[in-house]
Amino acid sequence: MQAATPHVSVEATGVTPTQAEGGWQFAWRVTNTGEDDVSLESVWFPHGKFRGAEQPLEPLRTLPPGSETTLERVVACAGEPGDQVENAFLIMHVNWGGQPWRIFTRLRIIFDDQSRPRSVTELITTQPVGFTG
Repeated sequence: MQAATPHVSVEATGVTPTQAEGGWQFAWRVTNTGEDDVSLESVWFPHGKFRGAEQPLEPLRTLPPGSETTLERVVACAGEPGDQVENAFLIMHVNWGGQPWRIFTRLRIIFDDQSRPRSVTELITTQPVGFTG
């Protein structure tokens, strides 16, 4: 039996450079691994070395259990070969069970021999919006 939270997996599927210096188009496969629908509303990347403004998903994407979608977003990041950015986050604002939630995907960004970034998912946690109030 699953805990009463949304459940997703996040797997990097690609990265390509953009025209903007330091900009990279990342792609992640998000899969609903839970038992109820998850509606993705927005995403953002708040880390100083892996940054992207909050962006609403239009149209909204509702994932029934077992389904997946690809998120593609431009993120600003730069590094030298071997550099790593720890504790970068892909934060998703979602609706689950009729309530707003945040899904925090902690990432490690690793730069290869050509300074190309690679995203590795390290941990996924959830938090209901307004839980402290």
